Amino acid sequence: MTHDLVEAIALSDRILVFTSGPGTIKKEYRVDLPRPRDVFHIHETPAFADLYDALWDDIRSEIERSRERGAGGRRAVAG
Repeated sequence: MTHDLVEAIALSDRILVFTSGPGTIKKEYRVDLPRPRDVFHIHETPAFADLYDALWDDIRSEIERSRERGAGGRRAVAG
């Protein structure tokens, strides 16, 4: 398991993105990049960029959902 997207794409055949809570599988991505994969240059390929962007979009939306839920439960207190 990793939280590093470059590492996940370089080393994996599939990547699961989880929801922020409850932790369920939001989406499964297949990594169809040819092997062997050069970890130092994989980010230079167009297929890598497309997959990276799609993953980051899903993760970003979960971060935003988590923030919205957290902000909704907080109340400002005047002192």
